This record gives sequence, structure tokens and C-alpha cells, in this order.
Amino acid sequence: MDGHVAEWLFTVCRNRSLDVWRKEGRMKRFEEGQVERLITAEPPPGRTLERAEQHATALRLIGQLMPNQQEVIRLKFQNGFSYQEIARITSLSTGNVGFILHTALKTLRSGMTSLPE
Repeated sequence: MDGHVAEWLFTVCRNRSLDVWRKEGRMKRFEEGQVERLITAEPPPGRTLERAEQHATALRLIGQLMPNQQEVIRLKFQNGFSYQEIARITSLSTGNVGFILHTALKTLRSGMTSLPE
């Protein structure tokens, strides 16, 4: 073993450096700012404000709908009722509930997409 210490040390170091090289080859490098996006659980500050504005706009647009459309929208999305349950509550047919909901959502979608960026 005395004459082979240098060979053994060279082999161990070489193998270790190859292991590190292979591991780093499999690892992805982060782009600038990517670490922060992965670490933080909170949305970016602008996203929170944007969502609040969208929510306010949606509520304003719902307020501009016909009363029966407002009622059906609120029963469906605020209370989670099915079409059949909404039909029983409002004394409308299930098909009529679907039609009112469809036209109301179409109006809301149109109002949300026509907003300036």
C-alpha cells in the first residue's frame, strides 16, 4: 500500500470530481429572479392589486345586469346552487336558468375584455 498511496489518492479525487461534474450537469441554473419567484408563497404586489381591481370591476358589471340575471349569477356563484336548485328557488325552468346564466356570463365576459389594459 505504501507505494500506491499517490495512485489511490489520485483515483479518489478524480472519481469525486467526476461525481460533482455529473451532478452539476443534471442541475438547472436559475435565471435572474427565478429563485425569488419559487421561494415566495405570496403573489407579486402588482398581482394582488390587479385581482382587487378585477373583482371590483366584476361586481360593478354584475350590478349593471338585469335583476333576474343578477339573482341567477349570485345563486350560482356566491351560493353554489345547481341549475335545478336555482329553478326551484326562482320558479323558472331549468332551461331558462341556463339561458339567463349564459347571457349574463356573456355580458360579463364582454365587459371584462373590453376594459382598457
